[in-house]
Parts: sequence; structure tokens; C-alpha cells
Amino acid sequence: MPLATRSTDVADLGKCPGAWLLKLIYEDQKAEASYFALGSALHDGIDITIKEDLSLEQALTIVEGQIEDWLSQIAKTSSQRILESSSRGVDTILDDAQRMMKNWWKFTHPSSPDRLLLYEQYEWPPRTEVAWEREDPETTYPVWGSIDAIFDKKDSTEIAIVDWKSGTSRQRNSDQLHFYQFGYGYMPGDIAWFHHLDRVRKHYVIQDAEPYPGDAAVRQRVLATEAIKESILEDGRATFNQDWWCGWCSVQEFCPVEGADKAGNLANLERAMVYLRPMEQIEREVA
Repeated sequence: MPLATRSTDVADLGKCPGAWLLKLIYEDQKAEASYFALGSALHDGIDITIKEDLSLEQALTIVEGQIEDWLSQIAKTSSQRILESSSRGVDTILDDAQRMMKNWWKFTHPSSPDRLLLYEQYEWPPRTEVAWEREDPETTYPVWGSIDAIFDKKDSTEIAIVDWKSGTSRQRNSDQLHFYQFGYGYMPGDIAWFHHLDRVRKHYVIQDAEPYPGDAAVRQRVLATEAIKESILEDGRATFNQDWWCGWCSVQEFCPVEGADKAGNLANLERAMVYLRPMEQIEREVA
């Protein structure tokens, strides 16, 4: 069981610890999701385009290739459940990817006449897929993650943390960006925002993060996440919270509460629990 904390751990364990646990156990058997594939293709395409200084046509080729590869893979496993959002699915995923890549270029790239004035304040190119890890003396385990893009402000030491979002909905809160600011090391003047790739009206593209609440506030969320993980390890039990997210859960079929074979799923989970131990503990036993 990974005891280091990611932003997705904080979000997932806050909703349903059981689903978070099942995703670890059934990593290779989770249901495919069109919106995950779309997001992955766009993030990779943007990252490569920035690093390699590619044209829009080259960027579109990369994204289209990733989507087509994903479509060919799911065609081979057609019996597997495919998760689709209400607005996007397998039938539209290629068009969606092309549209959003064009939107990203239009509002972000320095070659575009429609570039947002906000980006003009920052150096180009930004740093992309910036991995970080923070050892905090007040948390038991490290926190870690990867930031989509970090923009350095011109003539300043201030930075902007940016997260590309392919979903159609406005983010409910700024927790993810606050977690990144905590982990990377917030300094006064630093800001963060979500960039919505499927928005076409300029004043809707950027969703600014709420002001950073301070390390102590974020640390409490990290500590709460650690406590849930430790509780699962100590008593071998996880809480399954039924709510709207169950219909979008990639491991629903393995769930002892929502799955078709509830008894069988529970038995499988109980057998798997004995293996969910920290890697350090297993290494000591082997040694």
C-alpha cells in the first residue's frame, strides 16, 4: 500500500476509501473510461508540443494518434465496461480531442493572435509535468505529485501553477491546486489556476484558484488522508460510501456494496487484504 500521499489520494479517500482500495487491487482490471483516455491524450500532446516546440498540425497528429491507439485497444476488449460521460463518449472522442487541442493552442500558445493576456505575463515555454516530493516534519509520510505546467513570471521570481482540465464542469474547489502549492513550496505572490480546454469564451477559460489557505490547512487534509490509510492497514476494513460517484466508478464490478456479486467480491477483498502492507514491512520480512 502506498503511504505517500498524492492529491488524488486526498480526493478519492474523502469520497470512498473502499473504491480507492479496490483501484489498488484491480489496477489492471479497471473499467476503461473515455474521459480518462481523452485527458491523458491531451496532457501528453500538450507536454510534447511545448517541449519539442511543435506546430499546431504536429500537435494534432500526436493527440489523434493517441486516441486512435486507445480506440484500437478497447476494440480488442469489447467485453470490458466502458465509462462515458453524459456529454462525451467513444463516438465523439476524436473530435473532442481535436477541438480541445485547437482551443489550447488558441488561448495559450505565443504564436496565436487570440492568446490570453494572462499568459503574456509569463515566460515561454513553461516547465511541464513537474514532479515534486515534499518531506514535511509534521506529516508521517511524504506528499508527492506532478504539476501539468509551471509558468515563471517575467522579471520576477513568482510562479503560476496551471492544471489543464478536459472536463466540461467548473471545478468545485481549489483543493488540488492548493495541494500542489503546498507540495511544491508556496511563496507569497505565487498563484494557480485551472485552464479549461473545452471553453471557447475567453472569460470562462481560466478558473483562478482561491487564495492559498496556508500550509497548516492543507496539512490537515494530508493528515486525515494518512489516518484513513493507516486505519485500513490496522483493522483490515475500508468504508464504502454510496453516492452519485458509484455510477462512474471504474471498479464498481468488484465492489462488495455496488457489484453484482456482492458476496464473492467481499470474499475476494478479504483475501487480498493480507497483502496490503507497506513495502518497507515486506522488505524487512524478506531480509
